Order: sequence, then C-alpha cells, then structure tokens
Amino acid sequence: MKNVIFNIDGMSCVVCSGSCKKALLALDGVKRADVNFASGKAVVEYDDKKLTEDDLAAAVAKAGYKARFEKKEEDKKGFDKELVATLARVVLGGVLLLWSMLPMLGVPYPDAVSPDGNPFVYALVQIILCVPVMALSYKIYFRGYRNLFRLDPNMDTLVAVSTTAAFAYSVYGFVLVCQGDAHAAHQLYFESAAVILALISLGKYLESRALKKTGKAIEELTRLAPDYAFVLRDGAFVRIPASEVVKGDTVRVAAGESFCADGVIIKGSSAVQESMITGESLPVDKTVGDKVIGGTVNGNGVIEFEVTGAGEETMLSRIITLVENAQNSRAPIAKLADKVSKVFVPAVMAIAVVASVAWAIAGYDSAFVIKIFVSVLTIACPCALGLATPTAIITGSGNGAKMGVLFKNAEALERSAHVDTVVFDKTGTITEGVPRVVGVYATDGDENALLSLCSAVESGSTHPLAKAVCDYAEEKGVQKTVAEEVNNFSGFGLTAKAGGRKILCGKSALLTRNGIDIAPIRGFLDNCYDSGSSVIAVAEDGKATGCIALADDVKESAAEAVAALAGLGIKTVMLTGDNAKAAEYIAKKVAIDEVISEVLPQQKAEKIKELKDRGAFVAMVGDGINDAPALTEADVGIAVGEGSDVAIESADVVLVGGDVRVVADAIELGRATLRNVKENLFWAFVYNVLGIPFACGAFYALGGLLLNPMIAGLAMSCSSVCVVLNALRLAYFKPKRLKNVRKSAIIDEKKQLGETCTQGCPLAKETYMTTLIKVNGMMCSHCEARVNKAVLALEGVKACVASAADGSVKVEYDENQVSLAQIKDTITAQDYEVIG
Repeated sequence: MKNVIFNIDGMSCVVCSGSCKKALLALDGVKRADVNFASGKAVVEYDDKKLTEDDLAAAVAKAGYKARFEKKEEDKKGFDKELVATLARVVLGGVLLLWSMLPMLGVPYPDAVSPDGNPFVYALVQIILCVPVMALSYKIYFRGYRNLFRLDPNMDTLVAVSTTAAFAYSVYGFVLVCQGDAHAAHQLYFESAAVILALISLGKYLESRALKKTGKAIEELTRLAPDYAFVLRDGAFVRIPASEVVKGDTVRVAAGESFCADGVIIKGSSAVQESMITGESLPVDKTVGDKVIGGTVNGNGVIEFEVTGAGEETMLSRIITLVENAQNSRAPIAKLADKVSKVFVPAVMAIAVVASVAWAIAGYDSAFVIKIFVSVLTIACPCALGLATPTAIITGSGNGAKMGVLFKNAEALERSAHVDTVVFDKTGTITEGVPRVVGVYATDGDENALLSLCSAVESGSTHPLAKAVCDYAEEKGVQKTVAEEVNNFSGFGLTAKAGGRKILCGKSALLTRNGIDIAPIRGFLDNCYDSGSSVIAVAEDGKATGCIALADDVKESAAEAVAALAGLGIKTVMLTGDNAKAAEYIAKKVAIDEVISEVLPQQKAEKIKELKDRGAFVAMVGDGINDAPALTEADVGIAVGEGSDVAIESADVVLVGGDVRVVADAIELGRATLRNVKENLFWAFVYNVLGIPFACGAFYALGGLLLNPMIAGLAMSCSSVCVVLNALRLAYFKPKRLKNVRKSAIIDEKKQLGETCTQGCPLAKETYMTTLIKVNGMMCSHCEARVNKAVLALEGVKACVASAADGSVKVEYDENQVSLAQIKDTITAQDYEVIG
C-alpha cells in the first residue's frame, strides 16, 4: 500500500469534497481517501500494484475537478485577477442597486432615463450594468449547473439558479418594454442578481485568500533543516547538501548552526536550543551520549554526532507529517445551507412546475402561468439563505479583528462557538517564555557580592540563564568582578577564578561532585525545586555561599484568562513537555483544572485526540513549532501572535497581541456569531415557508390576492435586509470580560466621586465587605483553585482565597451586586459543604 497527498482544484464547498472522496473510494485498490476542502488536498492510501497516480487523477477529473500531484509554486507578485474581478462585481452591483433605488433615496430620475419617461433607456442601463457582473461570475454558473445536472447541488447551485431566475424574468420584462409596455420597466430585478453575485463572490474571495496560506506551515517547518552539512568523508569533514546525509554519517556542527538530522553526540558538548521543536525556552545541555534533534540549533560549542535518523526518519519530518495529516484528515463541518441545498433547489423548482401546470390545467393563459412560475422562483430565490452566513461571519470577524482576534476562515469562527475545553501550552503561552532571576540567596547576606562573582563567571557563557544573571546584575548596578580561567562543564556549569578565589557556578551537582557540602543552601534549593524554578548554585573556595533562582514568569493575563473561561463554563487544561512538579506549580498559580505534563512533541496531538475521544470539543492555544500538530488536531487551533510563524499558520485563530485573555473573547464572539447565523437562517427558512404558498397562488385560489413578481422581489429584498440588519448587531458585540472591565471602571469612578460628595450622597458609601465562610470537603490545592474560580466568576466578587488547611473561604464582595447566599450556593454547587 502507498500513501499520497495531492491537491484538488475547483472545490467550492464541502459537497465538492464529498464528491471527490466518493469518486476515489469507488476505485478498486483505494483503501482510504480523505478530501479536505479547507486545504484543497486529498490523502489517499491505495494499492500501487493496482492503481497509479494517473488513475486517481482520472477519477477526480470524472467527478468534475482537477488533481495536481506536483508541488505548488510560490505565488508570483503582480495583479490579483480575482481581486480585480471581485471589486468590479461589487462596484457594478452597487451602482446598479443605487440606480434602481434612486426614488427611494429621494433622488428623482431625469425624464430622459426615468422608467416612466424613457423605460427603454432605464432598462437598458440595468442590463448593461448587470451582464458584466454575471459574466465575471461564470465559474459560479459552471459549477452550480454542473452539480445540478449531476443531482448533487451545492451553494453555487443555489446562487446560479436564483440569479438566473431573477435575470430571466428581468429579460422578459425588458422584452415587454421593447414592445411598448412601459409598466414592465417597474418589474425588473437585475439588481437582485448583481448584488447577490457581488456579495457571494466577495465572501468566496476572502475565504480563498485565507486558504492559500495553509501550506505555509509545512514550508516553515521544512526551512528548519539546514541546506548543507559538514560530514566526515575519508578522514576529513567536507560540505555536502543536507539531503545527502544518511544514517551512520558523522557530522560536525559549529556554534550557531542547525543540526541536519537526528543523532547521538560522539564528541564535544554544548547547550542546544530546542525551543523550535520542544517549545521550552531554556536550552538543554548536551554532551557525549546525548541525543540531538534535526532542526534544533547548537549553542556555544563544536559538536560531532552520529546520524541515527535522516530524511523522513527525523523527528522534524515526523512533525511535518503530523501537521500535514492533521490538516488533511480533519472532517470539515457541514454547513447547514449546504445540507438544505441538497433538497431546496429541486424542491422549489418542482413546486414552481407543479403550480404552473396546475394553473394551466385550470384554464389560465400562458402569461398567468409564467407569472406563477417566475413568482415562485423569485420569492424562493435564496438571497437571505445565501446572505445569512456571510453577513454574520463578515461582521463577526471584523469585530474580532478590533478585539485582536483574527479568524482564518468562517469555519474557525463557527467551530469556536462549540468549544468546551481549552488546552494551553505552557511556555510562551501561560508563561512569558523568557527566563529571569526571581530570587537571590547569600549565606552571609551580601547578595550583591554574590551577584558580582556569579555574573563575572557567567559572562563567559552564552547560555540564556547566564544572560539572565548578567542582565539582572546590570539592572541592580552591581559592579562585575573580573573572572579568569573560566572552564565550562557542559550540563553542570562553570568554574573560574575571581577576586583571588575559586568560584563554581551551576547545578548543585557541580558542587557535590567537587566535594562541597550544600547543606547551607539546601533549604533554598528545595524551595526553588518545589516552585519549579531553575537554580544556579554558587561556591567560593570550597564552600557553598548562595544560590540564584531563575524562572519563566507566568503572564499577568494568564490567571484572568483562565477565570474568564471558567465564567463561560469551559474546562482548562495545560499541556507541556515540562516536568510534573514545575507544571503543577504553574497550573496551581493560574487555577487551571487539569495538567498533562512530560509530553513529547509528537505526543501532543495524540493527547488532544484523546480529549476529543472523551467527548470534549477542544481548542488548543500555543505558540511554538512543537504545538503545530496539536493546533491542527484540535477542533480549534489558537496561536499566540508572539509565537512562531509555523504555529500561527497552523492555527485557525490568531491572537494578534499575544494576550491569552482574548481566548475567552474569541469563544464568546464565536458563540454570538453562530447564534446570529442561526437566527438569520431561521428567518430565511420561515420567509420561504410562508412566501412560496403565496407565490403559488394558494391565496388567490381562495379568493385572495395574486402575488405579483414585483412584490415577490420586494419581499425577497426585505428578507435580505432583515438578515443584514440582524448581522450588523454583531458590530456592537462586547465580551463579558470587557464589559466587566468597563463596569469596574465606572464603579471606581463612582468611588472617587463619592469621596467628594456631600454627606448623605449614596456614592459615598463603601459597599465592599469581607466574609469568612467555613467549608468542609476541600482536600488539596485543586479544591482551593476550584472554589476560587467558581466564586470569582460571580459578578461583584472582588477577591476570594480558599484554604484547604483551614477549611475556610475568605471572600471580599459588593453586597449590592451579589449576596452572601449566592456565594454559599456557588460553593455548594462545587460539591463542598458550607458549615458556617
């Protein structure tokens, strides 16, 4: 069996991808076929003894699409023809709409072009403006009618049939005008066809622009591997293309160069920057016997390693494969409009035919029968149905951009509404991603002297921890001592002479292996380890004299982000390759619900899949290359804007400013947008359910009025206007978090005013009070975090501190916004007993 990935051109919706998949699976020898409309690719597993790539391409072509097995070439700069065509449609459609609505805008027509004074010129102008719009939209008509003839209609079919009906009736009206019927000039609907096409094409253009960027994630990953390598050949290292490196080769890597393949170090030592693969900011000390990963960067030493995996066998290649598979195996969300289109178009056409035949049998003339037929098609023209999703998506995504949230496509915005579990990467997402000094301990109390010695020794190293110490000493204004005879013990630390003393700086193991008792600094070390911090231990002349603790700080916005998600009823998870103790410390600090630690890069996507298999609808938030597979495997991938380009390109949603609090805003906006889409679709369906019987003449048969096509067109326009107006409400959407910020600002302003109010002013009264509640059942820090999160989510609660040791919850709250009974009920709802 053989696996192949190729591109498919011409797909316009998920119905198209389904047609391609069906055609491929029909071939004898195809075991599996996944067609992804979003990426425009197919992943096929087939028997290469029975089939060839040409056979696969022929099957796709038979379904009406084009398969391309060659790699995509980079887009050449120049005029964007599709953009020009889209702008032309929008401009012409807008002019035509204004032309047909001048009287409604209070602008009278000149007699020479008015529908009453010169109906021929008035109608001719509309045709001249409408025909180019339809001609520029020929692809919609080609795909729409092709799918209709194959009894597999899609959204293109809806647009094609509806605009054709409006255009055909208008042409009929124009013919009547040419025959002297001036009244027919008032029954032209050219603007309906043009405006629908303009809006639909604009939405499709914006979508296609976003989809073209999908492949960039793979390109960025591929670029991690160097172009060349220095490989041992006949006793000397020679430069060869990296693609020619094979398993068993000996490769030399200088400082600052990337590893061309996976391997094991056989000579030298260095600190290797693996953040582009592992996501962790701190470099890893490597020495003989340690493994190295292709694509990572060598730090400060020369290394020779033996290749254990090259080409497709490297971890980088596996990550690329994971990203590709995740992108192409993700099942596309079926659009409600596409589902309806399978029966809507043929049903409406059948109704129009049946109604026309019925009136013909009843003895009515052909003009009456045609009017019935056109009225049904006109009033059933799915304008509102076609606008329901695009208008809400355009408005919602536009508002999202103002909030710092960029949705890659409409599906990302829709899927975000269903998220019930948010998974955070730790480094660079929950934390800042930059190590910094968080504590200094000197046994003699002279921290500056300790910093002076340590920074002098560490200045000879390029390790990020060393840089953090030197930067900290500089910030403190500490004068650096001159260090001599600096030696680097990779993986342990440095030794040097400074101030006439022998100095050791590094891991505590560096001190113990040199026979130095670390008892004087044991307490500080243990505290640092418990908090997940890195530690540089310092010894002078054989005695431990202090420690410097370094950590990757938690982002100030992280706790607020988790609390905001809790307020939306969303579970939070932290997924990291860090050790369990450090991960638990960070999770407790920000009150995250669940921790999955010590996970390898290739396992992250598996963990996401496990959560999905448990029934969760998962959003993954990350910023590193190692997050890319997980971002694509998640139902919604959310990239922090300050992260790597690969993470951003792999994600569905990008947080421009890197503020993780916006994750909750994005989900809330998704929910509001999906709700708006459903409202629009409901109105569109109700309109058709009520309008079609009227157009069929059902009320006329009962002695009522006959629907004129002009009224049908007006009703159709009103339906569309209602949908657009409803969608525009999203422009005023504000997430709860921002509303609360505004509310807090108003409260603060009132408090400030209250200080200057005269006696008796209600604003002068302080409404916050503190209460201590006794609670049974809290056993650990997770219980504390659970209670804190639930209580803080209540509007009016300023602070909450739960203590499992004391069995108490201390709450500061505004009694005018939340009652003590509500707080107690909230604690009880978390399965804890309030006893007093």
